[in-house]
Amino acid sequence: MKKIIGGIVAFLSIALLLAVPKAEAHTLTASSDCNHIEWNATNFGAGTRNYFTLVVDGELTSQSEFKSSTSGTWPLAWGVNHSWSITIDAPGTEHDKKIKGSTTACVPETTTTTTTLPPATTTTVAEPVCQEDEPCWDCTTMGNQICGTPAVVTPPVITADPIVSVTPIPTAPRALPETL
Repeated sequence: MKKIIGGIVAFLSIALLLAVPKAEAHTLTASSDCNHIEWNATNFGAGTRNYFTLVVDGELTSQSEFKSSTSGTWPLAWGVNHSWSITIDAPGTEHDKKIKGSTTACVPETTTTTTTLPPATTTTVAEPVCQEDEPCWDCTTMGNQICGTPAVVTPPVITADPIVSVTPIPTAPRALPETL
């Protein structure tokens, strides 16, 4: 009978050990989509200093120290593919963790909207007749396309001495003095 009871106790002990889930220590999970990265690091020891690092597209984007756990999200730019990595540096090297991932660019959803418009109506408005020198006159496109007051061309004025005609006046011959 002792053998039977001993066997039952051994069987129940093994079953109990298999049925109780083991505590997971030092876990890091992360996920991403086209517009953010989300992470959760747990059970890294409350009395220790652990370091979190997030690198997106080769650039350090976030770094912090934490005790037992850390979690968060990081926004990503739309329309761009991204690569990322999360590193947990725990004391020693046995509990260090690293996860890498990548995302594809978000594609905006397209929506088709159909709008029915009433029939179009046409209204013709007669434009006012514009005369030269009125405010509506555009001298660059109307009339002779000369803007401003036209330049008056006057013939050059030539100044010179007046012409004087000389008419010889006949004079009587003078007598020549006699010589002595």
